[in-house]
Amino acid sequence: EIQSILPKFDPSDPTGNTAREWLHKVEVKSRLYQWDQHQKLTYAVMCLEGPAREWYEMNLEEINDWDVFRDLLMKYYPDDVDVAGILTQLGNKKRSATQSIDDYFNEVVKACKRAKLDEKGIKQYLIQGIEEEVIKMQLLPQMEKPLYDFLQLMRMLDGGRTQKVEDKKGESSKATEQDKDVLDHREREKQRPDIADNINHEENCVDLEEEWTSEDGSDETEGENSSMSEQEDTTGHETEESCSNDTE
Repeated sequence: EIQSILPKFDPSDPTGNTAREWLHKVEVKSRLYQWDQHQKLTYAVMCLEGPAREWYEMNLEEINDWDVFRDLLMKYYPDDVDVAGILTQLGNKKRSATQSIDDYFNEVVKACKRAKLDEKGIKQYLIQGIEEEVIKMQLLPQMEKPLYDFLQLMRMLDGGRTQKVEDKKGESSKATEQDKDVLDHREREKQRPDIADNINHEENCVDLEEEWTSEDGSDETEGENSSMSEQEDTTGHETEESCSNDTE
């Protein structure tokens, strides 16, 4: 798809490409892939988004070739930089769990450079957008490092975190696979007639043992009750004889 070759152009995104930057990238890709003027215009239009798409549709009749498209786009979207908008986005920027450290670094640095921030400001926003407090505390004392040495440190610290996450995932996956293997083995055994009979026999034996245990407990209780009754009868008989002798 063409979107995997050319970047989108959305002037409402303060951290995105300016019209000049975007047009330059289209020209570079056009030479690389040897597009003619018609192809270049067609593919560029496919990457317009937001207000730029609306602008193109309103001027569709006037835009009949690449040169007209390029000149009109530059006039309509000059290289004005919304510094306030960029700083707001940087202040809210957080590195996502799925974003690589290099992609995060490049995204923040690009936005900071458009806002004309120095290296110290860039590093402050890089640290701010990291969620892990442990990594933040290790980066703060290294603010004096050159920017790309700072990137190497970020990679190293992020590598340790990534390795721990992967180790935990591996252990969990290994335990799950072992449990699954045991269950699969048990199911395969049940499907074999000879082993299935043994399994059923074992289960029946367990049930019988439980019944015998229950019956034995019942017999013992009845025996104890019978013994107690006999003792009561004997005691009562002795009491009657004693009373008879006293009367005489």
